[in-house]
Amino acid sequence: MKYLIYLRVSTDKQRVEMQYKMIITYLNCKHRDQVYDCEVFSDPDTSTRLPMEKRKGDIVLVYKLDRLSRDVIEMVSIYRLITREHGASVHSLNDPYCDDFSVGLMGILAEKEREGISIKTKDALKNKKNKNERYSGHLPYGFGLHETHLVPIRVGDEIVYKRGILIPENKEQRALALMKQLHLEGNSYQEIVKTLTDLGYMNREGKPFHKMTVYRILNRIKNSRSLDKLQEETESLAFHQ
Repeated sequence: MKYLIYLRVSTDKQRVEMQYKMIITYLNCKHRDQVYDCEVFSDPDTSTRLPMEKRKGDIVLVYKLDRLSRDVIEMVSIYRLITREHGASVHSLNDPYCDDFSVGLMGILAEKEREGISIKTKDALKNKKNKNERYSGHLPYGFGLHETHLVPIRVGDEIVYKRGILIPENKEQRALALMKQLHLEGNSYQEIVKTLTDLGYMNREGKPFHKMTVYRILNRIKNSRSLDKLQEETESLAFHQ
């Protein structure tokens, strides 16, 4: 009998040391001073490439069942491949039962948990947008950050207060209004760029606008809210600070 220790993480930022340490601790307690044969396989990607040759009687050790795969259907398929086709068994340190029903149930619960996290993340971003707070590392053209109004931002395990309230930047707002007007009049992006350059409007690096930059700026406005409403909200916010 041989143990195949399978270490898998969800993103390349996560680390597998904790999973490995817990599994080795389990094996050492189980076998005490006895020698056991094991092989470690670490998959840092979001895909699953579990190597299974003829492993009849071997045991695949995982930290949690959902480490087999992020996708519930794939997880069940991998579990059945290991147990039915290769004659090995699966043991999870954090799941009391490892059978077809339990694997399917745990996979569904894990998928629901991920969906819940995704919904919470989207809601948090939407809430920041509604409050006109900065919600990404990119500061949108047309806006600066309020000098004194700070907002709570999570940095690791701590909450720190940083500048995060968007306020209109006058010159950039004039450029935005001109972009919108020219676009509504049917001008091409290249024609908008030429007009902006002729009138002395430059990007934040002090260089002439590129047509793709204008396209992205106008597309952002179209997909979020109208320029007039966005400007009205930020001006109102700035007035009340």
